[in-house]
Amino acid sequence: MKLIDDLKSKDVSLPADKPALVYVLLAVFLGAYGIHNLWAGNADKGKAQLIIGFCCCAPIVYITALLDIANLIESLRKKA
Repeated sequence: MKLIDDLKSKDVSLPADKPALVYVLLAVFLGAYGIHNLWAGNADKGKAQLIIGFCCCAPIVYITALLDIANLIESLRKKA
């Protein structure tokens, strides 16, 4: 299922014009609804989180937002 594959994706690469701090703040405060992924251009993953978040599964989706933050930090460390 594409929806589940989108949620499992570890792709958190940000466009050069998008600051990582904004991504992290959006993930912390609105992560249960996938707003951080929509903002970063990961539309499919963001839509999947948005749909699941509004279907009363917000705590589960919030966990995926925290995993996105961890994956972003890991990818930034690899670039450095």
